[in-house]
Formats: sequence, C-alpha cells, structure tokens
Amino acid sequence: MLNSNLPVRQNPLYAPMLLSALPKKRSIISQSEHDRAIEKIAAINHNADKYVLAAHINWMNRGNPEKIGHVVPDIEVHDSSGKTFIEVETLDSLLQDHSISQYRVLNRCPHKAIVVLAIPIRHDKNRLNRLLNGFINLGFSNIEFKTIEV
Repeated sequence: MLNSNLPVRQNPLYAPMLLSALPKKRSIISQSEHDRAIEKIAAINHNADKYVLAAHINWMNRGNPEKIGHVVPDIEVHDSSGKTFIEVETLDSLLQDHSISQYRVLNRCPHKAIVVLAIPIRHDKNRLNRLLNGFINLGFSNIEFKTIEV
C-alpha cells in the first residue's frame, strides 16, 4: 500500500468521485425537446427504409439500442452501410461531464457515431455558438455533429 504524508485533500492517492461526473436530470422542457428530437430522427430514418432502435420513446416496441461500454445511445440505425449510433443532446446537456464521457465511448466505437443537438425554435444564438465551439474544441475525430430544430 502506498503512503503519503500529505493531508487527505492534497494526497494524490485520494480521488473522491466527482459529483459533476454523475448525470444530471434534464428539466421537463429539455427532456421534452430531447424526446421530440429522438422521435423526429427515428421517423426520418425509418421513412428512408432504415431499421431504427430508439431509447426513451418506445419506438415501435423494438427495444433499446445496443449498449457500447457503459453507454446506451439514444438511437441505433441499420442500413446498407452498417450501424450508426446517435446521441441526442439539448442545450443544457451538450457539454456536461456525463455527456462528454459518453462521447469518449462513442469516439472509440468502430461504428459511425453522430451527436445531434436539439435546438428549440427560440434560442439564444450566442449561447448556441459558445456550445458549438465548446464541442468542436473537445476534438472528437470520429463523431459527426449535427443539429435539429424541435
């Protein structure tokens, strides 16, 4: 066992779980935007003759997308090019620690991964630009970023 003479809070061996890493519950309005975006994306892909699994909305009673590590993406789409995993975020969840940890998992996934930001009709353009720049600065090379209005 390793020892240290430092006080507990300064001890590098002491690593309490950060509360910011735990998922935060969305507000009722944000959850509604999130679920509407999932429905819209699922319908678009379904109407393009793709097989769709979607979490949260009980899409056609098909069940949830495949779990990747500890992450269950919001949508899983199957077509002639293979699988695509889609994670839907809202303005208040895009840059949360929990979301970023999900992106890290999706970034390492061998299948195509997309993060879709659900944008409400009325939104603050400055906040949106800050969020988009924040996401770009995360540097995920294997994740495509898209937006959808809800």
